[in-house]
Amino acid sequence: MREELPYRRAAAIVFIAIVLGMGTPLWYHTTRTYRAPFETFSEEQVVPLSIQIRLVVTNESFITEINDVANAVLNKITEGQVKAPLDIHWTVLNQGVRDVGALESEHISKSDSLDVFVAVVPPEHWSHFSATVVFLSRGRWALVQYTSDRTKLEERLQSLLWEVMIDVPHLNSIVKRDLREKMQPWQIAALSPSHQKRLVWDSAPLSMNYIVQIIHVHDNASPLTVPSDNVIMEVVEVFARRLQHVTRLQISSEHLWDFEISNFFEVDVQGRLTLSQQQTERLLKEVDSQLQTVESSFPVLKILIIEKEEPVGEDSRGAAVASWGAIIPRISLGETLDDAQPAARVLAALRILLGVDSELPATWKRAPVPLAEWEIERMRLRAVLDNAMRAMSAVSALKALTEKITNVVISDDVAAKANDAVRLVKEGLSNREAPQLDKISAGRKLADEALSDPSLLAMLYFPKDQTMAVYLPIMLPTLIPMFGSIIALCKWALGWS
Repeated sequence: MREELPYRRAAAIVFIAIVLGMGTPLWYHTTRTYRAPFETFSEEQVVPLSIQIRLVVTNESFITEINDVANAVLNKITEGQVKAPLDIHWTVLNQGVRDVGALESEHISKSDSLDVFVAVVPPEHWSHFSATVVFLSRGRWALVQYTSDRTKLEERLQSLLWEVMIDVPHLNSIVKRDLREKMQPWQIAALSPSHQKRLVWDSAPLSMNYIVQIIHVHDNASPLTVPSDNVIMEVVEVFARRLQHVTRLQISSEHLWDFEISNFFEVDVQGRLTLSQQQTERLLKEVDSQLQTVESSFPVLKILIIEKEEPVGEDSRGAAVASWGAIIPRISLGETLDDAQPAARVLAALRILLGVDSELPATWKRAPVPLAEWEIERMRLRAVLDNAMRAMSAVSALKALTEKITNVVISDDVAAKANDAVRLVKEGLSNREAPQLDKISAGRKLADEALSDPSLLAMLYFPKDQTMAVYLPIMLPTLIPMFGSIIALCKWALGWS
């Protein structure tokens, strides 16, 4: 027996070395949560935007006065409240005297710069109705009627820039939404009436892609007397082409036959066919139940056109439903089948749903066009901010997941997407005078993909208590003899035996 002791001790040492040398790394490798490092946005990260106001006059005698007015307006809007991390730098560039006729027809080439074009026009050059004090052209120019009352002129310019051309309250709403800040009742009450009406639309997230479904609902089951929908599709396609550099619209059209739409109408005291709120909810649910599910992550906007030979509606000519779409009659009250304008109502609904529409004062007018150039530029500005904020929120949420949930896995692919998202957004915002929407939107897309990647949940279904339940029956028969060998070796080394 004594001759075997050295071999037994050597075997025990080898056994312990094998268990500890191979078992410990194996245990660590099979139970650890893999997390590849990824870059995040710093807490000081801002969305810097530089907006240049290009100001002209149509009468040389007003140049000096307009310079003073412009400086006063610049001071007021610079002091205006802008929600961090949005950082707006304002500048005014007085471009001298221009002809008012040339301004309204001028086509300004597209660029990434955030320029706003404003012209102050004296009454003798004013070609619009005298009671109209601001006219928003079909291009990028906004015309402001000159008044000798300097306070009124400053108010017109400030309101035009702050609430319409740039729409800073909407930009603040975008930032608050992505920061998950709830508006208190007193904050809502402090908003202007126009912004209170638009609050639900301003709070809706923007998308770079939409699926627009034009849905015609019919009472009858026969397609023989159906009005052509070619005009509606052509008009919407032109609208989509104008927006393609900011938001892409995928348009489709379909008909629902034998829908029994008459069952949803109520007749008011004047004999008009109307849709109550309760019946509207029923109609939306019924339409959703008959449509096929769209297998896409893009938001879907449904434009429901009621195909009925009698006029439908009361004072309004349709209803827009946030995040769903709109309900529009083909023949509205006061129209006939020959002079009905459903295409115009479809465009009006799309303007509301996409956040293009503006609540203008009664004395302000815009050119009667479906989409003006200045509105497209305003949408691009919103898209820059919205995509940047959503990318920053997604990367921050991914970082928060790793801190709060121990089993979240960050694969190399997810980390690469997050790193590319941070890089693209920073590159897109590097030039505050001309942010690059394409890079920022690509970064936002990658950030969303990283946050929703299925591999994040690879270990979430296998918590630590289940891991212990699997490994304990395997390791216990090995650990008990190993501890016995360790105790025996310690006794021998200390001379206790």
